Amino acid sequence: MSHHPLGGRTYRLGEAGSAMLEFSESFEGFRAQAEQFIDAGDSVVVAFRERGRARGGSVEMNQVFGILYTLLDGKVARMEWFDSPEEALEAAGVSVGALDCHEEGPPNPRTARGP
Repeated sequence: MSHHPLGGRTYRLGEAGSAMLEFSESFEGFRAQAEQFIDAGDSVVVAFRERGRARGGSVEMNQVFGILYTLLDGKVARMEWFDSPEEALEAAGVSVGALDCHEEGPPNPRTARGP
């Protein structure tokens, strides 16, 4: 699995949006979709699928990543990007068995929930 360029650091709320926008501009037809939200107490883990083709190239991306949102007073205080939902779950101290998304193909309509 490739490493997500936004991974490896913690983002405050304002930083996350700017970093994601900059990342998405390097792709043609970039699409991102949350496939599953998992309650982790004071955090939420999101299985997040990103698709697109590298700008000026032929490499297609279709991969599921994990994002760990830490909440403070009911609001997002920080965001951490992981190469997989399993890694985000582990960081949150949640069982990987809570995950129901797929590496390839569309999300499972029974479990994928939007905001």
